[in-house]
Amino acid sequence: MLRTIVTCTLICSLADGLAVAPSLDPRLVTLGAERYAARVAYDGTAFRGWQYQPGARTVQGCVDDALNEALRCSPGSGVKSVAASRTDTGVHARGQAIHFDAAADAFKNPTQFQNRVNQLLPPEIKLWNLSRAPAAGTVDGLPWHANLAPTGKLYSYRFRMADTMDPLDRIDRALWYREKLDVECMATACKCFEGTHNFSSFANRLGHKSASSNAPVNPVRTIRSVQLVEEAAGVDYRIDFVLDGALYKMVRNVMGVLFNVGSGEAEISDIEKIFALQDRTKNLNRAAPAEGLTLEHVFYDDF
Repeated sequence: MLRTIVTCTLICSLADGLAVAPSLDPRLVTLGAERYAARVAYDGTAFRGWQYQPGARTVQGCVDDALNEALRCSPGSGVKSVAASRTDTGVHARGQAIHFDAAADAFKNPTQFQNRVNQLLPPEIKLWNLSRAPAAGTVDGLPWHANLAPTGKLYSYRFRMADTMDPLDRIDRALWYREKLDVECMATACKCFEGTHNFSSFANRLGHKSASSNAPVNPVRTIRSVQLVEEAAGVDYRIDFVLDGALYKMVRNVMGVLFNVGSGEAEISDIEKIFALQDRTKNLNRAAPAEGLTLEHVFYDDF
Protein backbone atom coordinates (compact mmCIF):
# COMPACT_ATOMS: atom_id res chain seq x y z
CA MET A 1 0.00 0.00 0.00
CA LEU A 2 1.40 3.37 -1.00
CA ARG A 3 1.86 5.62 2.02
CA THR A 4 3.00 9.23 2.11
CA ILE A 5 3.26 11.94 4.76
CA VAL A 6 -0.13 13.51 4.28
CA THR A 7 -3.18 13.72 6.44
CA CYS A 8 -5.18 10.53 6.60
CA THR A 9 -6.77 9.07 3.51
CA LEU A 10 -9.54 7.34 5.41
CA ILE A 11 -10.34 7.47 9.12
CA CYS A 12 -11.82 4.62 11.08
CA SER A 13 -14.39 4.89 13.83
CA LEU A 14 -13.63 2.81 16.89
CA ALA A 15 -17.32 2.54 17.62
CA ASP A 16 -18.59 1.13 14.34
CA GLY A 17 -15.55 0.53 12.09
CA LEU A 18 -16.87 2.89 9.40
CA ALA A 19 -14.54 5.19 7.51
CA VAL A 20 -15.13 8.86 6.84
CA ALA A 21 -14.40 10.58 3.55
CA PRO A 22 -10.93 12.13 3.16
CA SER A 23 -10.33 15.83 2.68
CA LEU A 24 -9.32 17.00 -0.80
CA ASP A 25 -6.72 19.27 0.78
CA PRO A 26 -4.33 17.25 3.02
CA ARG A 27 -3.87 20.31 5.27
CA LEU A 28 -7.56 20.29 6.20
CA VAL A 29 -9.18 18.13 8.85
CA THR A 30 -10.81 15.10 7.28
CA LEU A 31 -14.58 15.41 6.97
CA GLY A 32 -16.31 14.00 10.05
CA ALA A 33 -13.05 13.78 12.01
CA GLU A 34 -11.18 15.65 14.71
CA ARG A 35 -7.49 16.51 14.69
CA TYR A 36 -5.28 15.26 17.50
CA ALA A 37 -1.73 16.25 18.43
CA ALA A 38 0.90 14.30 20.35
CA ARG A 39 4.56 14.27 21.25
CA VAL A 40 6.72 11.30 20.37
CA ALA A 41 9.93 10.14 22.04
CA TYR A 42 12.06 7.46 20.45
CA ASP A 43 15.46 5.82 20.36
CA GLY A 44 16.18 5.92 16.64
CA THR A 45 19.04 3.40 16.65
CA ALA A 46 17.14 0.51 15.09
CA PHE A 47 15.00 2.57 12.71
CA ARG A 48 15.47 3.85 9.16
CA GLY A 49 14.44 7.31 10.25
CA TRP A 50 11.00 8.76 10.89
CA GLN A 51 9.40 8.63 7.44
CA TYR A 52 7.56 5.54 6.25
CA GLN A 53 9.51 3.44 3.73
CA PRO A 54 8.13 0.24 2.19
CA GLY A 55 9.93 -2.78 3.58
CA ALA A 56 11.87 -0.78 6.19
CA ARG A 57 11.36 -0.39 9.93
CA THR A 58 10.62 3.29 10.51
CA VAL A 59 9.28 5.27 13.45
CA GLN A 60 6.29 6.56 11.50
CA GLY A 61 5.46 3.06 10.32
CA CYS A 62 5.35 1.80 13.92
CA VAL A 63 3.36 4.81 15.15
CA ASP A 64 0.78 4.55 12.37
CA ASP A 65 0.41 0.79 12.84
CA ALA A 66 -0.20 1.26 16.58
CA LEU A 67 -2.68 4.09 16.00
CA ASN A 68 -4.63 2.03 13.50
CA GLU A 69 -4.68 -1.07 15.67
CA ALA A 70 -5.90 1.01 18.62
CA LEU A 71 -8.60 2.53 16.38
CA ARG A 72 -9.48 -0.93 15.02
CA CYS A 73 -9.12 0.23 11.46
CA SER A 74 -9.47 -2.29 8.69
CA PRO A 75 -6.50 -2.69 6.30
CA GLY A 76 -6.28 0.16 3.81
CA SER A 77 -8.55 2.53 5.72
CA GLY A 78 -6.30 3.86 8.45
CA VAL A 79 -4.81 7.12 9.69
CA LYS A 80 -1.43 8.50 8.72
CA SER A 81 0.44 10.74 11.11
CA VAL A 82 2.08 14.01 10.06
CA ALA A 83 5.32 14.92 11.84
CA ALA A 84 7.06 18.21 12.51
CA SER A 85 10.43 16.78 11.49
CA ARG A 86 11.52 13.79 9.42
CA THR A 87 14.50 12.64 11.46
CA ASP A 88 17.13 10.57 9.68
CA THR A 89 18.25 6.99 10.25
CA GLY A 90 19.66 6.56 13.77
CA VAL A 91 18.57 9.99 15.03
CA HIS A 92 16.62 10.16 18.30
CA ALA A 93 13.81 12.36 19.61
CA ARG A 94 12.33 13.41 22.92
CA GLY A 95 9.89 16.05 21.73
CA GLN A 96 8.93 15.17 18.15
CA ALA A 97 5.41 16.44 17.40
CA ILE A 98 2.74 14.84 15.22
CA HIS A 99 -0.90 15.21 14.33
CA PHE A 100 -3.44 12.75 13.01
CA ASP A 101 -7.15 12.87 12.22
CA ALA A 102 -9.55 10.40 13.80
CA ALA A 103 -13.31 10.06 13.61
CA ALA A 104 -15.02 12.31 16.14
CA ASP A 105 -16.40 9.31 18.05
CA ALA A 106 -13.21 7.24 17.85
CA PHE A 107 -12.31 7.66 21.53
CA LYS A 108 -13.48 9.77 24.45
CA ASN A 109 -10.42 9.91 26.68
CA PRO A 110 -7.13 10.93 24.98
CA THR A 111 -5.05 9.76 27.94
CA GLN A 112 -6.57 6.28 27.88
CA PHE A 113 -6.16 6.13 24.12
CA GLN A 114 -2.51 7.19 24.45
CA ASN A 115 -1.94 4.42 26.99
CA ARG A 116 -3.48 1.91 24.60
CA VAL A 117 -1.26 3.08 21.73
CA ASN A 118 1.84 2.92 23.92
CA GLN A 119 1.04 -0.68 24.82
CA LEU A 120 1.09 -1.48 21.11
CA LEU A 121 4.31 0.40 20.33
CA PRO A 122 7.79 -1.15 20.63
CA PRO A 123 9.73 -0.14 23.76
CA GLU A 124 11.91 2.30 21.77
CA ILE A 125 8.90 4.53 20.94
CA LYS A 126 6.35 6.20 23.18
CA LEU A 127 3.66 8.86 22.70
CA TRP A 128 3.10 11.57 25.32
CA ASN A 129 0.88 14.63 25.72
CA LEU A 130 -1.76 13.32 23.31
CA SER A 131 -4.65 15.77 23.14
CA ARG A 132 -6.99 17.52 20.73
CA ALA A 133 -4.98 19.77 18.45
CA PRO A 134 -5.04 23.49 19.28
CA ALA A 135 -7.98 25.33 17.80
CA ALA A 136 -5.81 28.07 16.33
CA GLY A 137 -5.01 27.70 12.66
CA THR A 138 -1.58 27.57 11.06
CA VAL A 139 -1.72 29.95 8.10
CA ASP A 140 -4.51 31.27 5.87
CA GLY A 141 -7.14 30.07 8.32
CA LEU A 142 -6.12 26.43 7.95
CA PRO A 143 -6.32 24.00 10.91
CA TRP A 144 -3.38 23.38 13.23
CA HIS A 145 -0.68 21.40 11.46
CA ALA A 146 2.33 19.74 13.11
CA ASN A 147 4.61 20.48 10.16
CA LEU A 148 3.45 24.02 9.38
CA ALA A 149 2.87 25.52 12.84
CA PRO A 150 6.31 25.21 14.57
CA THR A 151 7.99 28.41 15.73
CA GLY A 152 11.35 26.71 16.33
CA LYS A 153 13.19 23.49 17.12
CA LEU A 154 15.85 22.38 19.58
CA TYR A 155 18.40 19.76 18.53
CA SER A 156 21.17 18.48 20.77
CA TYR A 157 24.29 16.60 19.76
CA ARG A 158 26.00 14.64 22.54
CA PHE A 159 29.53 13.31 22.60
CA ARG A 160 31.81 11.67 25.15
CA MET A 161 35.52 12.40 25.19
CA ALA A 162 37.13 9.59 27.14
CA ASP A 163 39.45 6.57 26.82
CA THR A 164 36.52 4.23 27.33
CA MET A 165 32.75 4.36 27.04
CA ASP A 166 30.88 4.00 30.34
CA PRO A 167 29.19 0.56 30.21
CA LEU A 168 26.10 2.07 31.83
CA ASP A 169 25.73 4.57 28.99
CA ARG A 170 24.44 3.35 25.66
CA ILE A 171 26.96 4.00 22.93
CA ASP A 172 24.17 4.81 20.48
CA ARG A 173 22.95 7.78 22.54
CA ALA A 174 26.17 9.78 22.24
CA LEU A 175 29.19 9.77 19.97
CA TRP A 176 32.27 8.31 21.63
CA TYR A 177 35.13 10.56 20.56
CA ARG A 178 38.37 8.81 21.44
CA GLU A 179 40.74 11.71 20.75
CA LYS A 180 41.23 14.93 22.70
CA LEU A 181 39.21 17.87 21.42
CA ASP A 182 39.75 21.56 22.06
CA VAL A 183 36.26 22.25 23.37
CA GLU A 184 36.99 25.94 23.99
CA CYS A 185 37.85 26.34 20.33
CA MET A 186 34.69 24.43 19.40
CA ALA A 187 32.60 26.73 21.62
CA THR A 188 34.02 29.75 19.81
CA ALA A 189 33.38 28.15 16.42
CA CYS A 190 29.74 27.52 17.38
CA LYS A 191 29.06 31.25 17.19
CA CYS A 192 30.00 31.31 13.48
CA PHE A 193 26.79 29.39 12.72
CA GLU A 194 24.41 31.70 14.56
CA GLY A 195 22.21 34.02 12.54
CA THR A 196 20.67 33.76 9.09
CA HIS A 197 22.84 32.09 6.46
CA ASN A 198 22.69 30.17 3.21
CA PHE A 199 23.40 26.63 4.44
CA SER A 200 23.85 25.06 0.99
CA SER A 201 27.33 23.87 2.00
CA PHE A 202 25.86 22.07 5.01
CA ALA A 203 22.82 20.38 3.47
CA ASN A 204 22.34 17.19 1.50
CA ARG A 205 19.65 16.64 -1.14
CA LEU A 206 18.97 20.29 -1.81
CA GLY A 207 17.64 19.33 -5.22
CA HIS A 208 14.63 17.66 -3.59
CA LYS A 209 11.35 19.52 -3.19
CA SER A 210 9.74 20.47 0.12
CA ALA A 211 7.38 17.80 1.44
CA SER A 212 4.91 20.42 2.68
CA SER A 213 4.80 22.76 -0.34
CA ASN A 214 6.30 20.74 -3.22
CA ALA A 215 8.47 23.80 -3.92
CA PRO A 216 12.29 23.86 -4.21
CA VAL A 217 13.96 23.80 -0.80
CA ASN A 218 15.14 27.23 0.39
CA PRO A 219 18.71 26.82 1.70
CA VAL A 220 18.50 29.95 3.88
CA ARG A 221 17.98 29.11 7.54
CA THR A 222 18.23 30.95 10.86
CA ILE A 223 20.02 29.44 13.84
CA ARG A 224 19.13 31.43 16.92
CA SER A 225 21.82 29.97 19.16
CA VAL A 226 24.52 27.29 19.17
CA GLN A 227 25.88 26.55 22.62
CA LEU A 228 28.38 23.98 23.90
CA VAL A 229 27.37 22.60 27.30
CA GLU A 230 29.60 20.54 29.60
CA GLU A 231 27.45 17.81 31.14
CA ALA A 232 30.22 16.01 33.05
CA ALA A 233 33.53 17.75 33.64
CA GLY A 234 36.02 16.94 30.90
CA VAL A 235 34.03 13.93 29.68
CA ASP A 236 30.45 14.45 28.52
CA TYR A 237 29.39 17.35 26.33
CA ARG A 238 26.49 18.40 24.17
CA ILE A 239 25.93 21.16 21.65
CA ASP A 240 22.45 22.69 21.56
CA PHE A 241 21.04 24.15 18.35
CA VAL A 242 17.96 26.38 18.60
CA LEU A 243 16.79 27.10 15.08
CA ASP A 244 13.79 27.93 12.95
CA GLY A 245 14.20 24.79 10.87
CA ALA A 246 16.93 22.49 9.61
CA LEU A 247 17.82 21.22 6.16
CA TYR A 248 18.52 17.53 5.55
CA LYS A 249 21.62 16.53 7.57
CA MET A 250 22.35 20.19 8.28
CA VAL A 251 23.04 19.80 12.00
CA ARG A 252 25.21 16.72 11.46
CA ASN A 253 27.20 18.51 8.74
CA VAL A 254 27.75 21.47 11.06
CA MET A 255 28.88 19.08 13.80
CA GLY A 256 31.34 17.48 11.39
CA VAL A 257 33.03 20.86 10.92
CA LEU A 258 32.97 21.57 14.67
CA PHE A 259 34.67 18.24 15.40
CA ASN A 260 37.37 19.03 12.84
CA VAL A 261 37.89 22.43 14.43
CA GLY A 262 38.19 20.76 17.83
CA SER A 263 40.70 18.21 16.55
CA GLY A 264 42.80 20.83 14.73
CA GLU A 265 42.00 19.50 11.25
CA ALA A 266 40.16 22.74 10.44
CA GLU A 267 40.44 26.36 11.51
CA ILE A 268 37.65 28.64 12.68
CA SER A 269 38.45 30.87 9.72
CA ASP A 270 37.60 27.97 7.38
CA ILE A 271 33.92 28.17 8.33
CA GLU A 272 33.33 31.42 6.44
CA LYS A 273 35.03 29.89 3.39
CA ILE A 274 32.79 26.81 3.58
CA PHE A 275 29.68 28.99 3.72
CA ALA A 276 30.91 30.83 0.62
CA LEU A 277 31.13 27.57 -1.37
CA GLN A 278 27.33 27.14 -1.27
CA ASP A 279 27.85 23.57 -2.40
CA ARG A 280 27.83 20.51 -0.13
CA THR A 281 29.93 18.50 -2.59
CA LYS A 282 32.76 20.99 -2.19
CA ASN A 283 32.63 20.86 1.61
CA LEU A 284 35.05 18.01 2.35
CA ASN A 285 34.15 17.74 6.04
CA ARG A 286 32.22 14.57 6.84
CA ALA A 287 28.86 14.67 8.57
CA ALA A 288 28.98 13.61 12.22
CA PRO A 289 27.43 10.17 12.93
CA ALA A 290 23.71 10.03 13.62
CA GLU A 291 23.80 8.47 17.10
CA GLY A 292 24.70 11.70 18.91
CA LEU A 293 21.77 13.71 17.53
CA THR A 294 18.43 14.17 19.31
CA LEU A 295 15.41 16.27 18.39
CA GLU A 296 14.78 17.57 21.89
CA HIS A 297 11.71 19.72 21.28
CA VAL A 298 9.55 21.35 18.64
CA PHE A 299 8.22 24.73 19.74
CA TYR A 300 4.67 26.00 19.07
CA ASP A 301 2.73 28.98 20.32
CA ASP A 302 -0.02 26.75 21.63
CA PHE A 303 1.23 23.16 22.09
